[in-house]
Amino acid sequence: MNHVNQAALAAVFCTLLLLAADLSIAAPQLPLVTIPKLSTAPAIDGTISEAEWSAAAGPGLFRSMADGMILSQQPRLLLGYDDANFYLAARLPFTGDKPFISATRHDDAVYLDDALEVFLQPAGSDTYYQFVVNAAAVKWDGKDQSSSWNAPWDASAHIGQSFWTVEIAIPFSAIGQKTPSEGVEWRLNIAWDAQGPHPFMGTWSPITGSLHQPDKFATGIFRATAPAFQILHADLVTGRTEITGRAMTYTTP
Repeated sequence: MNHVNQAALAAVFCTLLLLAADLSIAAPQLPLVTIPKLSTAPAIDGTISEAEWSAAAGPGLFRSMADGMILSQQPRLLLGYDDANFYLAARLPFTGDKPFISATRHDDAVYLDDALEVFLQPAGSDTYYQFVVNAAAVKWDGKDQSSSWNAPWDASAHIGQSFWTVEIAIPFSAIGQKTPSEGVEWRLNIAWDAQGPHPFMGTWSPITGSLHQPDKFATGIFRATAPAFQILHADLVTGRTEITGRAMTYTTP
């Protein structure tokens, strides 16, 4: 039978109302997201399948690293996990004919391209890990602020007409962790390096200056059974806030 966590869904819709009220003047709070457990591992092929990611959480919104304002263009972000991996998928718009790509080898300056950055800090750890991938699926990884650390993880990207997509799988074992226990909290952040005629850097957690501020990372709560909320569309270009989302229920025997 289907069970819906009413309190969780109420919190989701209250959050939407607050976002829609006045994003330009609202004092930024550190985000909190429930990361659902996926029953089936998504194929890391760079193409986001709705069936594979339907139970994932889709948080937002991204802010400018320069001034902390909500970005007029928003990526779509999806998060989940299973016993082996932390999963992330993103759909990122770009301007011009194609994304900017200059890095071609592992640990090149991938973050200077159109790229996505993932920061993870496990519970009880003072160490955080950074994973960066560009629109050609070239990867960079580091620990704290050291680029000498490397780990086995998977990423694949696809370039569309006005956007690019990326799918990422980071094994918990690659960062010395086991499957997170039910309800455990990690710190995390996602950053968006956007190039083109008017380059900018976006961040999910409201950080300005440097991304290397783990005390300002968002909080992710791992839940094996929880409703997943996804922000599907956010339009701030016209000056009028429009946010479209959906809540997914979970099913138990």
